[in-house]
Amino acid sequence: MGEGLIHGLVWEDGSLDLGCFEPEKIVGDAWNSRLPEGDGELALRMLIEDSLNLFDGLEINRRRADDGLPKLNLLWPHSFGFEPDLPNLALRRGNVAHFWSGDIALEGMANLVGYRHWERSVFYQGIHVSEKVRGGFWQEEGVSVLFDERIGEHLCAKRGDEGRFSVEEWDRLVWEPMALAIRSGEEVDGAILCPGFEGLGLIFGGAPNGVPFDGRVIGDSRLRKYRLSEVMAKLLGG
Repeated sequence: MGEGLIHGLVWEDGSLDLGCFEPEKIVGDAWNSRLPEGDGELALRMLIEDSLNLFDGLEINRRRADDGLPKLNLLWPHSFGFEPDLPNLALRRGNVAHFWSGDIALEGMANLVGYRHWERSVFYQGIHVSEKVRGGFWQEEGVSVLFDERIGEHLCAKRGDEGRFSVEEWDRLVWEPMALAIRSGEEVDGAILCPGFEGLGLIFGGAPNGVPFDGRVIGDSRLRKYRLSEVMAKLLGG
């Protein structure tokens, strides 16, 4: 179950007494040089070999080989473990938070704890969050969390113009209307968080501390440091 290059394999009554190699550790080696070893190795080795027999001759792989590209012809299980026993946070906190992102992992985690996730397939339009999503997020009632990882990707790829455009669109479609609503007396609690090496965030809804939301204030003694998990827990209901 999954999509693209991200899938999960459910093995009932499986074992952890097993060794599997992650893909990056076998790149450049023969596919059968580092097969799974241990309890259940036979079943996983058969899965890998059967996938090779099934996918290797597909038309898409013939075209990739002709173009000098590596074939997509193996199912490679790795990074195994038991499903975590997580609480139903919607019941514990008394509300169902809605998550908005293009991340299949975040959607899975939200579902595991009783939250809901907006349709991922229309989250991005091209390389930016779609205008429909930005507008819909601002109009959503209740508790909502939106995760946009593309801004950081633009900056890491030295596409500063794209990152600036995305931030300006957030300002135009979400942050400015939100600021005007707060100024007019509406009660809006939330945060704009930019986690990273020097994580910066703006938490609003309480008494202002006079510190601007600007990277130049990193290191200011008036700033309090919080873990991202602490901020999210507080916003989602403790």
